[in-house]
Amino acid sequence: MIPDYLGFMKGIVDSDDISLNVSREMLQESKTLAVIKKKLVRKIIGLIQELADDKENQEKWDKFYKVFGTHLKLGIINDPQKKNPTL
Repeated sequence: MIPDYLGFMKGIVDSDDISLNVSREMLQESKTLAVIKKKLVRKIIGLIQELADDKENQEKWDKFYKVFGTHLKLGIINDPQKKNPTL
């Protein structure tokens, strides 16, 4: 559901728009799934941006960036549409 460079994020996505009995082919061609993926990526990047902008918890950002900074850098290379120089 999410790009490889955000693979460190784990969770469950609940949606009423997708039935429980679906095939892989249906999921690959689903417009609903594309919208969900787009919103997930946008939400994750927004949360990362909030963490980066929070000046009171700079040590949290430093820890996060030390562990996952390589993933974020790969995201800039692999997903140029999401490129943001402030991250």
